[in-house]
Amino acid sequence: MTLCLSLALIGCAASGGAASGPTPTRTSAASGEASGTAGWSSYRDPTYGFVVEYPRGATTLGATATGGASLASWRIANPQDGDDATLEVTATTQASAGVCAHYTDGKPVTLAGGVTGYEQDNLSDPMPTSAASQPQIQPQVAVIVLHSGLLTIITLTGQGQPSTFAQRWGGVWDHILATFQPGQGPASAQPCG
Repeated sequence: MTLCLSLALIGCAASGGAASGPTPTRTSAASGEASGTAGWSSYRDPTYGFVVEYPRGATTLGATATGGASLASWRIANPQDGDDATLEVTATTQASAGVCAHYTDGKPVTLAGGVTGYEQDNLSDPMPTSAASQPQIQPQVAVIVLHSGLLTIITLTGQGQPSTFAQRWGGVWDHILATFQPGQGPASAQPCG
């Protein structure tokens, strides 16, 4: 389910090692890139206003807004083993029926401000491998949030075996969730109807 969440969110219209991060302390974030907590940068989406922190030094892959959806993504390097992961946040006021039917599947998690999201992953799924013993499916963890007329999916997709993903990326993921501030859709928005 989580492997295609961002694409399914808007009906396919948009296309160990990690040390724990510092204790989150909120700072004001302007539209676009801004300062975050020590060692972290912050992004405020100009369309819907969600705020996400990501490790300082991550490479911005892009930020777009089209057809009722906003997408922002970054490539994050793990300095301890050279592995990298992609952080992606997709927010929409027009979610697909498939995502709406399953957005509360998974484990409830609390985001900044006490907002509840639902975490899903493929980390315990058996991973098919190629002849070179490399996984063909990338390990991924995602949180889906429906809040204030906006459906948002936060994903972290990595490399390697899923059995070590949480060990390598758990501290980064925990910080992202602890500091994530959901945005808001228009007053009339009802993405899951």
